[in-house]
Amino acid sequence: MTAEGAQQRLADLLARTALGDRAAFAQLYVATRAKLFAVSLRIVRERALAEEALQDSFVAIWHHAADYARIKGAPTTWMAAIVRNRSLDLVRRAREMPDVDDALAAQPDIVEKVRGGNQGPVGAIIGAVMKATKGQADAKRVRELVLDRIGQ
Repeated sequence: MTAEGAQQRLADLLARTALGDRAAFAQLYVATRAKLFAVSLRIVRERALAEEALQDSFVAIWHHAADYARIKGAPTTWMAAIVRNRSLDLVRRAREMPDVDDALAAQPDIVEKVRGGNQGPVGAIIGAVMKATKGQADAKRVRELVLDRIGQ
């Protein structure tokens, strides 16, 4: 199949996806996932983040397939732009999020109190870390790290 034929096939799959055709969406995914994953991985440089960006991007493609305009560009260009933007969002978010381990390391006395049984619930530690990170940390992740640190 020629490059032009492949792009036409993708455009057709996008048009069918816009109508809610799950089989077309599955074919679109299979046809483009490797290339789009590579786009994301080049930006985020971490496999897990690239996978997250790709998943989020395909959800967006499903919801916005009707927005694709063949006259404005190739389907792969449109989808790559969605992946690129989502990947950049994840990179920005990672840069802005405080490091929970650093926050815990800055408050070793709290972890020691819990280990020694002198501290109340783990929630007190989570609250302290959330305060130290100005509420920008993921509370669920903080809880996992705290419990891991105290050996529970």
